Amino acid sequence: LNFRWDTVHQLAEELEHIGNEDFVNRLAEFLGNPLFDPHGDPIPDAAGNIRERVDVVFSSEAEAGTMFVVCGVSDSSDEFLRHLNRLGIELGSKYHAVERFEFDGSMEWSNNQGARILISSGVSEKILIQVHA
Repeated sequence: LNFRWDTVHQLAEELEHIGNEDFVNRLAEFLGNPLFDPHGDPIPDAAGNIRERVDVVFSSEAEAGTMFVVCGVSDSSDEFLRHLNRLGIELGSKYHAVERFEFDGSMEWSNNQGARILISSGVSEKILIQVHA
């Protein structure tokens, strides 16, 4: 639906309190029965079972040359999510860790279009990724 990360967070908080099971089921079906929420946290199934992600690390652990997909964040504050929007970082998008700068731990990423993004160490320590070969 093309909502920004911080807007989705607010809407998700509101939807958590809707008790109409039919509505919840229809919405889940409409969304393709997602296993994870917009921040990458697992969504319980109808029986309450939670599927855990495997092979997830913080982007700060990625080596230069690594290809990965952003799959979550550990900070869901509006300020942090707005910052990710400004940087153009999107959940589910693929990136390439171009370089890590030893001086301060910051990183340079590139997206699929080749655009370069400079990521501070503080930000990279809050972004969860799944590494791809």
